[in-house]
Amino acid sequence: MKKQIVSALVLAAIAFTGCSKENVTSPTDPANFSFSIASQSPVQKTGGTLTIESAKILLKNIRFHQFPSDNGVDVKVGPFAVTLNLNGSVNQVAASNVPIGKYDRIRFRLHKPEDFEPIPDQEFRDGEGGQLRYSVIVRGTYNGQSFVYKSRQNASQEIRLSTPLSVTNDEIVNVTLVVNPDSWFVRNGQALDPTVPGNAQTIDDAIKASFSAGFKDNDRNGRPD
Repeated sequence: MKKQIVSALVLAAIAFTGCSKENVTSPTDPANFSFSIASQSPVQKTGGTLTIESAKILLKNIRFHQFPSDNGVDVKVGPFAVTLNLNGSVNQVAASNVPIGKYDRIRFRLHKPEDFEPIPDQEFRDGEGGQLRYSVIVRGTYNGQSFVYKSRQNASQEIRLSTPLSVTNDEIVNVTLVVNPDSWFVRNGQALDPTVPGNAQTIDDAIKASFSAGFKDNDRNGRPD
């Protein structure tokens, strides 16, 4: 079976555009921070040959939560589109300072845009109405035939960091969130045909579940420090 291309996305150094409502620190405080996403290992599957050639997602409202206060700090509001790197390399998005403190959870939204909401990539909206707006667009081949899969789901996610992260003035801190695009078109080890409408809900559920562990990763190699 042909090995599927595995996407790796790194959203490095995303800017904190706001802070918690208690204003933990001022925007000029020199607490440096970055955020990244990296892929897991390939999922073994049988029953079909599926290759991802390109994949992009629309995200909104990335937020880190402080520990133990649970104050939320906005990372990036969006919506913003991210094209997944298929070669495993780093994909830098933005950089800024963050409030000093400890953080233990990441929240974000896989976002289907509203009818009149400004978006950076118009391919996520073919027209007005929910059936013409998308949060994920994947191009590839299944058994040699080209496909374009467009997900219409909205999905809010919360990922708990394996260890609470301390942000200080002493170092540039990076957090990596793991995602596994290779699992999107698999059920019980079997490759799913993206062109079959009956597979859409299973694929959408797999997309949501593919965002998993988060951890400190200052060298940005996709593994916990």
